[in-house]
Amino acid sequence: MSRYAVEKKQVEQEIIYRLRDQQTDTEADVIPAVGFNLFRLKAAGQQVILSPPSLKMLKEEPEAHFKYGTPVLFPPNRVKGGTFTYNGKSYQLPLNEPTNHLHGEICYRSWKVMDRGATDAQGAYLTAQFQYSDHADILEYFPHPMVFTLTYRLHNGQLTLEGKIENRGEEEAPFAFGLHPYFVVASEHQDQVEIVLPASEEWPVTQEAFVTGLPEVTELTERINQGVPLTKFPAGSCWLFRLRNDHPCLIRDRKLGLVLSYHVDDSFPFMIVFRPVWAQAISFEPYTYVTDAFNLPWESRLTGARGLNAGETFTFQTRIAMEKER
Repeated sequence: MSRYAVEKKQVEQEIIYRLRDQQTDTEADVIPAVGFNLFRLKAAGQQVILSPPSLKMLKEEPEAHFKYGTPVLFPPNRVKGGTFTYNGKSYQLPLNEPTNHLHGEICYRSWKVMDRGATDAQGAYLTAQFQYSDHADILEYFPHPMVFTLTYRLHNGQLTLEGKIENRGEEEAPFAFGLHPYFVVASEHQDQVEIVLPASEEWPVTQEAFVTGLPEVTELTERINQGVPLTKFPAGSCWLFRLRNDHPCLIRDRKLGLVLSYHVDDSFPFMIVFRPVWAQAISFEPYTYVTDAFNLPWESRLTGARGLNAGETFTFQTRIAMEKER
């Protein structure tokens, strides 16, 4: 009997999939009907991902789909006025804030499950896909038939997200992608929790994560490589860093003797650190560009503003693990 399993379950009248590693007692729950959201992860006896109070809330309450779990973002964060220009073509995204577009639409629309399975060699895995060609209303303002294919894989107690994004159109498409996992942090001993990030520079940003200047090495970038107390990150605040990607991001809980590691590959040069006001959590948000990069006056090598050519595929991988502190 394999140590791994994938269970299709009905919870609150919604279909979810649970990936299980029975040897390490690790479980991951994903809901395809709401953005293929990883909304629960348990590892080392701890809840790792911030779950919504209910799946009904996640599905129906405005903005809940990007306040819990692991939202998938295209484009990530805000686009001022919902508008930008790329390669001489103007785009007007729908406004879901009074004056901005926030986080795209694939984080709450339904994804199609393509494959699932569990073997000792591959672990427990679940693959789903989202195609813009199935959504005429999206193509009206973003006329590029993008295809997103993501796989969550639980193997040896670690949860990996493998992804590919294809431009199946005939024109280059503006490209901006990100993830927004919310990691649970201790409520009763936050003074014993610290954050470690392989940051090389810090971008100055507003509380809405809009960039206000060029990046530089700061006191925080130097300190955060070694570890900064969680208490230094007030709720409701955010920071934007350029990453080195040679080490994982860490949440170190010295009281529990546990370290959560979040590793992202070099597909993501940028990371936002965000503390929500609605829960005891912190979010490490890997992005391919800085917020609203297409509207910034600087070179793309700095901001990450780029396109995906016709027929081109973008691939990435992230990994979450909870381990005992050594």
